[in-house]
Amino acid sequence: MFATNEASGEAVLSSEKFTSSTPRPYVEQESTSTMAADPIVQYMSRKQLEKSIERTKKLMQEAAKKLDFIEAAQYRDEVLKMEELLKEKDE
Repeated sequence: MFATNEASGEAVLSSEKFTSSTPRPYVEQESTSTMAADPIVQYMSRKQLEKSIERTKKLMQEAAKKLDFIEAAQYRDEVLKMEELLKEKDE
């Protein structure tokens, strides 16, 4: 953290630690789960899974049109997880 030396006006490194009142950046944790939000998808047939992916893509596009990018990103993540599951079903 930087502080200003009032005598010279120079920036100096401070050993001050972050406190609970100090704003800290948000860092999203990496998800280790490969499970989609709805656990039922792991039991879906290939055809059902493909249909669910298409439905979720449509919901993602609708959310983006409404400028709800958080919701659109959540749908995107769902699609990615379902596509991974679909690839696993091929193996």
